[in-house]
Amino acid sequence: MNRMSYAIKHAFRFRKSIKDFFLKRDNVVNTVTELAVENLDSSNIKVLALDFDGVLASHGKLEIRDDVYKWLTNISKQYGGKIVILSNKPSIERSLYFNRNFPKIDFICKVAKKPYPDGLLVIKENYKVKIEEVLLVDDRILTGLLATILAGCKCKYVNKPFVDYSNNIMAECFFSLLRFIERSLFIRNY
Repeated sequence: MNRMSYAIKHAFRFRKSIKDFFLKRDNVVNTVTELAVENLDSSNIKVLALDFDGVLASHGKLEIRDDVYKWLTNISKQYGGKIVILSNKPSIERSLYFNRNFPKIDFICKVAKKPYPDGLLVIKENYKVKIEEVLLVDDRILTGLLATILAGCKCKYVNKPFVDYSNNIMAECFFSLLRFIERSLFIRNY
């Protein structure tokens, strides 16, 4: 089954879980920089998994935003757990960028793309944690959020993803449209 049909099938199957997720307002952040170490520690999060596009930078960017760089630098120093990148586009260039700037942050590669839960399950196994001790921060319902529901881990949904139409107008328009459709279908009145 291809990824799109898998996502649609499981999104409608878990529609109630998706809607219930959005009933709890603290499941949503405007940007990743709103996450604090205290919240991770009090929620017993052992592995913080971050999506890249929309969460750390706009689509197609190699480097993360300056404000995110500062936040990631601070949280890397303060947080006792592991931080990983779980992106559907884990390019070699991005991995090298993180190796240079954040050598303690791992890139999860060679796993089926979200919404398949494979990457989250690999994180659970690689870091020897319970699945409910993993938190994924993502800006998409039919990829990241759905993957967390299928895997059984926690999610923070980024409500105001980073977008830069001047950098990559086609990709940004496409993903903005996808987000609009997802929100219309699954979180009306949000």
